[in-house]
Amino acid sequence: LPDGRIVAKTFATAFTGNPDAGVGLHRASGPVPVFGADGSLLDTLGVFPNYQSVVIDRGGGESMMDAPFPKHFYYDVQGGSILIGTADAIEVQIWEADDGLRSIFRTSNRDFENTQGDREWYRARYLTAAETAEDSVEILTLLRALPFSETRAAFTDLRFDAEGHIWLRTGRHLLYYAPSREWTVLSNDGYWLGTLTLPENFDLHEVGSDYLLGTYRDELGRTGIRMLELQR
Repeated sequence: LPDGRIVAKTFATAFTGNPDAGVGLHRASGPVPVFGADGSLLDTLGVFPNYQSVVIDRGGGESMMDAPFPKHFYYDVQGGSILIGTADAIEVQIWEADDGLRSIFRTSNRDFENTQGDREWYRARYLTAAETAEDSVEILTLLRALPFSETRAAFTDLRFDAEGHIWLRTGRHLLYYAPSREWTVLSNDGYWLGTLTLPENFDLHEVGSDYLLGTYRDELGRTGIRMLELQR
């Protein structure tokens, strides 16, 4: 924050406060603390749903991993404003560091049911991680054990742009193997402005008034910095 205070994201798993979570889907909650510049705890914005995971039995014991299309807690800070979303729906909250919750923006015109098509898409993309026949067998065994929640994440990233508009990464998303290139933009008063698709292999890091800044991976796997023009 401008005055040196720090807004922190905590990380809660299936086993946070519950070492006997058991096999299945889990989503714990975690606080969002605010620290002073000296590291002292000043306040807590609230407690929010955190990392959605799944615990599976792999024969030799239980293990935890990301749930398919997992919902997470996301936040960004601009000036004294804190943007928060839990990805349960196209809904975000804007908090003011000194005044608490200021706004809640939501849209209800999209369906995030985990359809059979979503499940097949996820399994097919996950299988691309296999490098050998043995890998394929192991991944298929894992995929058969994975439960899907009724709904997938409504978005998988969020950020303010330079003008205070809100950018949400929407669409099907599988980290590393098939990241979504779709971004939905809301105005600073919550109105839908549009949805755009970014170039393949471009990872967005910053949205300026007239540019998009990110990293780009070429066909040889080399990564560099790339700036794209943004026309509003």
